[in-house]
Amino acid sequence: MLAAPYEGANAAVNEIVRDVVPWREDWEKRGITFTGQSTSDVFANTTGGASTGSTYNGMLLAAVSLDLEKAVGWKGASFDSTWLWVYGQNISTQNVGNSLYTDGLGPATPFRCYQLWLQQEFLDDKVSLRAGVLGLDSEFVVSEAAGLFINATFGMPFLLINNFPGGGPTYPMAAPAVRLAVQPCNWLTFRTAISQANPFSPEVNEQNLAFNFGSSGALLSLNEVAASWHDGTEYTGLPGTAKAGFWVQSGSASSDAGGDPFVYTSPSSPAYGTGFYTLLEQQLTSPCRTMEAKELQRWAPYVRGAAERKKIRCREGLRSFARVGFSPQTYSVTSFYADGGLVYKGLLPGRKKDRVGVAFAYAQMGPDMGAQASDQGLPGASYEAIAEFSYSLVLTPNIAVQPDLQYVIRPNGTTQYGNALLLGLRLVVSF
Repeated sequence: MLAAPYEGANAAVNEIVRDVVPWREDWEKRGITFTGQSTSDVFANTTGGASTGSTYNGMLLAAVSLDLEKAVGWKGASFDSTWLWVYGQNISTQNVGNSLYTDGLGPATPFRCYQLWLQQEFLDDKVSLRAGVLGLDSEFVVSEAAGLFINATFGMPFLLINNFPGGGPTYPMAAPAVRLAVQPCNWLTFRTAISQANPFSPEVNEQNLAFNFGSSGALLSLNEVAASWHDGTEYTGLPGTAKAGFWVQSGSASSDAGGDPFVYTSPSSPAYGTGFYTLLEQQLTSPCRTMEAKELQRWAPYVRGAAERKKIRCREGLRSFARVGFSPQTYSVTSFYADGGLVYKGLLPGRKKDRVGVAFAYAQMGPDMGAQASDQGLPGASYEAIAEFSYSLVLTPNIAVQPDLQYVIRPNGTTQYGNALLLGLRLVVSF
């Protein structure tokens, strides 16, 4: 899942007026925006899991976005090219053995394309069509508050990742896709995407450019409706968002679990599947009401599109999120999933950009998956859960440090390993 790092980069652009060199500001006026980000994670497993130990994991991201109306006069068109490189070792695969990856950066992968798309908007931005290489977790099932947390499941929830073959077109993988979004009114949006379901392993699909719509690649349809309230620049109440969605995926009648050693994670080949999810995000308190006109004017050049400009407002205070979903097939890797959390922005005096939060996630095994674990003699096959406490300290508009604490319950969904306690530290530098 591009999970937290990529969303964090966009949030930094949309929420903080960056210190930019003159050439960059000049290019942005011409419709060309460059984004760079370095994310470094250090994690230590202090107890439990497969083994104790520590790891370092890193990601480099580079992106260029074009407003083609500003650049060449192509009204309503935009282009995005995002590339990333993940390196180092992931604590989940190296030491803990859990399915809900503690470190959202994931295992090391070659330098690869994450987004490469062209978008056209119609009817005063009420309809947009996007096509190219897409990571669907950049738009679907996204929770703004959950983006604080480092565990991968708080990006694209593992209900979807665990049930999609190869993890699906979610960070760090991507696949050819077409996405249609319709916004009939300011508070309501419909999204639907059709993509290659199986992006294959990073070793096989090194740059995310291996296109295959045959039986091994399969097809995925992901659909979502989102409603928001009190999300304008004028204060009328506390803002919130509700989403509901479902997916349908082509494939064979059963998964490919076979007799391989039990791992509570995504299948490597397509199997027919479907599932449903809901999301609710709500601002609970707000110590400020709205930004002054001069602040809106100051931020506007750094925000893409009129629709996003309308959302510029004070976001300090306590925000909550909750997501629930299920997949009904008996061979679904994860049959039921739920997560939720609280995030406070600006808790300490003089630290208005800092965020602190606590979250919990639960992933229930499907019946066939639990039976497979039991057949291999693994005790207590049932579920995996994660609790996380995190604090993001914004040192400058371009640098943030994030201490993190995670507790993993039943790593790999069984009691084979003891519960694990992990300490981590993330450093994010945006360019």
